[in-house]
Amino acid sequence: MICLTVMSVSYVSAQVKKPLIVQDPKQTKVDAKARGAAIKVDKPTTDVAAPAPAQRGSTDFCTITFDNYTGYWINVYVDGNYKGDVAPYGVGDVTVYGGYTTYYCVTAGGTYSWSDNGDCSGDYHINLK
Repeated sequence: MICLTVMSVSYVSAQVKKPLIVQDPKQTKVDAKARGAAIKVDKPTTDVAAPAPAQRGSTDFCTITFDNYTGYWINVYVDGNYKGDVAPYGVGDVTVYGGYTTYYCVTAGGTYSWSDNGDCSGDYHINLK
């Protein structure tokens, strides 16, 4: 007895979610006074756990993708709070609950920076050049 099995393969085209905004902020030399005003909570240097965000269950959130086109490590701050690093020529995402009003990115050595204001809801894509 011969058993014949017919398999059907179907391909489903996945819809790619496009970012709402693609921004190309201008790279500027860092002004020490502006840097101090943009940072409220700097990069941690100890192993102390941060509190969970109060808005974690909120549906009001956004994802900001930082695409680093430079050869520098970049520190990312959202609303003055350190959110992470982006490797040279790398990409990094930050999820912000409750929206955001500003982002500030600065090279690890403090030479160049990028910043802008916003009202985040959805997905944003920031190109750092």
